[in-house]
Amino acid sequence: MPFGQAMVEFALVIPLFLILIIGIIEFAFAFSTLNALSFAVRDMAQVGVEGGNRSGTDCTMLNDLEGDLSASSSPAGISQVEIFWSDQNGNILNNAINVYARSGTLTCTKLDGASV
Repeated sequence: MPFGQAMVEFALVIPLFLILIIGIIEFAFAFSTLNALSFAVRDMAQVGVEGGNRSGTDCTMLNDLEGDLSASSSPAGISQVEIFWSDQNGNILNNAINVYARSGTLTCTKLDGASV
């Protein structure tokens, strides 16, 4: 096989190969972000159940959320968090929703008494 023919075939195949590889890498980043968010939400739910309606539960949940996120899912990308009580079917009870928006600074006291 002549050398020129191999170069032409390589030039035709390499863009498709690179697109496939880059697509796999981007999918891995998206899956990692989804996995990190799922873990953070489960951790927040556990803290919410353990804290109940005591003062500082929401603050502890928000602090754990920021601590659970990894490099692929920066906490700065979260603009709003809604915390609410629900029944076993996921229906919101008493329309009581606490909405926390990322704007300015928020100082609160966690369950252990530490100020954040």
